[in-house]
Amino acid sequence: LLKLRKQDKKFNKFLYKCWKKPIDYLETLIEIAEEKAISFSETFYEQAIEDNNFLFFALQSIHARSLLISRECLTLLKNGYPDGALSRWRTLYELSVIGEFLYTKQNQDLCERYICYQHVQEYEDEKAFRKEGNKNYTDEAFDTLKSNYDNLLKEFGKDFVKTYSYGWASNFLSKPKVSFKDLVQNTSKQKLYYYYKLSSTYIHGNHKANDQSLGIIPNLEKVHLTGSSNYGLSIPMQNVAISLTQISTLFFLTYSNLDVTITIFTMHHLLNELIPEACKTQKEIESKQYKLQEK
Repeated sequence: LLKLRKQDKKFNKFLYKCWKKPIDYLETLIEIAEEKAISFSETFYEQAIEDNNFLFFALQSIHARSLLISRECLTLLKNGYPDGALSRWRTLYELSVIGEFLYTKQNQDLCERYICYQHVQEYEDEKAFRKEGNKNYTDEAFDTLKSNYDNLLKEFGKDFVKTYSYGWASNFLSKPKVSFKDLVQNTSKQKLYYYYKLSSTYIHGNHKANDQSLGIIPNLEKVHLTGSSNYGLSIPMQNVAISLTQISTLFFLTYSNLDVTITIFTMHHLLNELIPEACKTQKEIESKQYKLQEK
């Protein structure tokens, strides 16, 4: 184990040397987004309560989770696991779509429904868990979950409480059962939807992912990747940066001041620097490997 850990440490240094610029850009983006989110929340939290601003609180929770996921992706990228990073980015993309849908509608009732939907999920999950003879909540707490569920059913209707659906959006899309694709089609996120579908390849147990890892350079000798790789980081790295920047922009625009404008401009500038650097690094690695193969 000591020997293997020493090898891993050596490989990680080598990977960072290859990808230094885009990795630094991504890590800086994450740090800026978190630092600003803290000061932004401290500045406008009381104002949001006074304004009854459900959009602020919905995007605040989405942004917090997006920071966590971005750090998870960064860890996977730094250690040479592009398939894992793209798979984890999938959730980040979903959050960016939901965030834009809420922001563009600018509807407090919609945002309230989104926030309240957690009570539906909690109740349905616990009910399913109890069918298997287990429970996470006391009977008294479960009764509270049931009461919350019944109140939401009464207030928002049966379409709202449909399981494994985006019931919180049903009233605004005039559909009894809303799918994630319905949300995508009502946002500007269609371009990244291809990568969202591609990411499912590396989540599920299908055959394609066994032979077509992002970490394997195309047209070289066929191998089955069982560990880390310094190749294939470009797409997941760009996608994480894009989605985090989009979510951060939406959250910070719920209230505006000069500091917010500067932060958004800085994040977009870093994003525009990261994308070509990630592509350039990937192509350089490809070129070196193809030359080695020729020799």
